Amino acid sequence: MWTHYPRSAGEPASAISGRKVVRHWLDNLGGTSLNGDLGRRWSSFCFITVDQVDEFSMNQQQKESTICFRKSYLAAINNAVGSRMFASFFLEIDGVEQEVLAAGESTCAYFVPFVLKGFDLTQSLHLTVDGTRRDLLEFGWRVVDQEEMFPGAILTWEPKEFAEEPHRHIGVYVGDNQAVSASAQEKTVVRHVVDRGGRRLEAVLARDIPQYKEQ
Repeated sequence: MWTHYPRSAGEPASAISGRKVVRHWLDNLGGTSLNGDLGRRWSSFCFITVDQVDEFSMNQQQKESTICFRKSYLAAINNAVGSRMFASFFLEIDGVEQEVLAAGESTCAYFVPFVLKGFDLTQSLHLTVDGTRRDLLEFGWRVVDQEEMFPGAILTWEPKEFAEEPHRHIGVYVGDNQAVSASAQEKTVVRHVVDRGGRRLEAVLARDIPQYKEQ
């Protein structure tokens, strides 16, 4: 509960708000009184008032800002390396909840559209490479030659036997012959060379990814 502190003669009203803030901090530290030693030390912070905090927030909101879109998109891809958050996905099938990614075996097809959707670069989430590719082609992405791939382009690899079934693979090119994708073997997001394990690219999909974007 706030405690009222009378204003001294000539003291600005904002100082009272400042003392309220200090009292709140002290209460959270165990109810120490402003009259104690700790209170005297904290009293030097009375210039931090509620009004001034609100004014700072408003000033920040009023500043013009532009999203560094391409840089943020690539940072999200690179920062995902090491994450296991894409190893599982659950659906209710015939009234029974089931994990449908085989504990990471199909995780690549979940990882890529998840990040793309966050940047409005695809229409929806998908759990298959084919579904993701169809969505991308309908959403402005196009197939280009390998020589044209640039950081941020989507890569698909030819099918490879895994768990006794052919599995296609999908990831994101990040430059310097490196790609980021979710590994079925490691069940986590990894960075690797494009032709890791001798696997050949099937297609490169690209679209205009703006460097900046207005909020």
